[in-house]
Amino acid sequence: MKKAILLCAVALSVTACNDSTTNAPSTSGNADAPSVASSYPPPPEPLKPAPPTHNYALEEDGEYGYPPAISDDERSQGITTKPLVMVRYRGEKNGTYVLEETDDSGAVFRMECEGLCKYVKTKVIVEGQVIKTATVPNAPESLMHAVFEDAMDGQLKPYSKHGG
Repeated sequence: MKKAILLCAVALSVTACNDSTTNAPSTSGNADAPSVASSYPPPPEPLKPAPPTHNYALEEDGEYGYPPAISDDERSQGITTKPLVMVRYRGEKNGTYVLEETDDSGAVFRMECEGLCKYVKTKVIVEGQVIKTATVPNAPESLMHAVFEDAMDGQLKPYSKHGG
């Protein structure tokens, strides 16, 4: 009985091998026969990198660079690019997110929002003194909206003077 089972197993494996080779292309020199390599599907195309999950274009020394929009007037003047707007994320405290942009004069443009961030409080600070304040809508297509979206999504690290 064991011999019969063993013989069946051998017969099945030989048949399976023979079946797989009968479908294989002939290598008897027939130029019209497809090659073995062409019988396999082509390798899959390499995966494209996933798009970034953040809005900033550059992270450098703890600051994040955002590309500003180019107006129609600027476009008509031939302007196609502008310097990145570099911002520092100062962190979140009690649901309020704080971001700052500095310029070469030492002035600080501070932006704060809370909750759903529909409005942003802005302050211009020069030498520690607030010289101007305003509350502005956080328009969905604005650079400010992109920055706060990154902050609220946890994409930004709080700024540190010691290398980010």
